[in-house]
Amino acid sequence: MKKVVSLVFLYLFMIAANATTNDENAGKKNEGIKFEKISFEEALKQAAKENKLIFVDCYTVWCDPCKRMDINIFPKKEVGGFYNKHFINLKIDMEKGEGINLKNEYGVNAFPTFLYINNNREVIHKSTGACDIEGFIKNAKVALDPSTNLYSFNKKYKSGVRDIQFLKEYLELLKCAYDMSYQSVFDEYFKLVSKEEMLTQNGLDNIIKYAGIQSQAMDFLFDHLDVYQELSEKPMYSLLFEKLMRLMGKLYKNDMESYNEKSSYFKKKMGKDWDYIHELIEWRNMVFVKKDKATGYKMAFAYYIKFKDRSKADDFWSTALSVGIAEESLPESLYKEALEMLEVAKEKGMKEDDKNFVFSKALLYSKTGRKEEAIEMLKDNIKNLSDSPKDKRRLEIYTRELKKIENEEKKSFN
Repeated sequence: MKKVVSLVFLYLFMIAANATTNDENAGKKNEGIKFEKISFEEALKQAAKENKLIFVDCYTVWCDPCKRMDINIFPKKEVGGFYNKHFINLKIDMEKGEGINLKNEYGVNAFPTFLYINNNREVIHKSTGACDIEGFIKNAKVALDPSTNLYSFNKKYKSGVRDIQFLKEYLELLKCAYDMSYQSVFDEYFKLVSKEEMLTQNGLDNIIKYAGIQSQAMDFLFDHLDVYQELSEKPMYSLLFEKLMRLMGKLYKNDMESYNEKSSYFKKKMGKDWDYIHELIEWRNMVFVKKDKATGYKMAFAYYIKFKDRSKADDFWSTALSVGIAEESLPESLYKEALEMLEVAKEKGMKEDDKNFVFSKALLYSKTGRKEEAIEMLKDNIKNLSDSPKDKRRLEIYTRELKKIENEEKKSFN
C-alpha cells in the first residue's frame, strides 16, 4: 500500500513539475513582441484609438534573415517590452492576402522590411534587413522621435533643406530604408563637397555606398582611379563589381548599343580590370538572359581558367551547382569539366566538407553516371545539417534532390 501511495505522490509531483515548466516556457514565449491577429485596416483603427504607431514586420516564408529575427530577436523580453508598449504590432506575409497590396503600396522590395506607420497610413519610418536587439530597439526609438525619423527628414528635404550635415544623415536613413532616391540625394551632396574632401577614403566610401553608376560622382571616381586605388586596400574592380554588374545586366537586356558604348568606356578607364568583370557579365548573360546554357557554361569554364588567380572559390561552386541542377540536359562533357573546376576551387581554399561544395559535387556525380556515390554524399550531407533556418532550407532541397536521384537509380535497374 505504501508503495502505491509513493508512486501516486511521485506521479503527482511529476505532473506539477511539468506544469511549472510549461508555465515558465509559456511565460517566456509571452515576453517577446505580441503580434496582433487582426487585419491592417483594423490595426489602423486600433492605432487611432490608442494613439500609437503600427509596426509591421514585412516578411516572406523563404527569407532566412526574417526567420533569424523570428528566432533571435522578436521573442526577447526587452524587445517585447518596448514594442508592445509603443506599437500595434503586425506580422504580414508580403506574398499572401493583404500583404500583396501592402507590398505595392509601401514599396517593399527587400526582406525583412520594418514599417512604422501612423493611423493615416503614412510611413513614419522604414528600415530593412535583420539586426541585433540593440539595433532593432534603436530603429523603434528613431521612429518615435519626430526629429530623427524618416518622415520628418522627407518633409525637411521637400522644404528645401540642403546643408551637408542634413544630407549625410538623410542619405543614411534612405539607404537603411532601401529607398533608391538616395542616389539623387547623393548627387546634391556631391556638388556641395570639395574635391579635396572627395579624394579621401571617406569620399571613396561614400561614392561606393551612395552614387548611382551613371552619375557625376562615379565619373569623378573613374577620372581619379589611380588616386582611389592608392587609398583603398581592396582592388577597385572589387569595390565596383556589384554596381557594374547591375548596370551592364540591365543594358544587355534592353539597350545593346549603350551596352557596347559603356563597355568601351569602362575598358578605357579600367584596362585589364574591366576584362575580368566584362567576361563574367558575358557568360552570365549567355546563361541567364539568352538561356543558352551549353554555350554559357563553356564560356564560364574558360573564364575561371583565365582568371583563376582572381576569381573566388565560392563564386565557382555556385556555377557548378547551376550546372548540376540545370533542367535542360547538357552534354556530359560539361559536367565533367565542372567536376574538374570544383577541384580548382578546392585548391583555392574551398573546404572539401563545405555543404555547398558537397551538394554541388553530388549533383554533378549524378549527372555523370555516379549515382550511388551521389546518393551517399547527399545522405552524409543531410546528417551534418543543424537546426538553423538556413540548414532547414537546405534539408528541403537536399531531400528533394536525393529522392529524385534515388528514383532515377531505381528506374535504371528496371
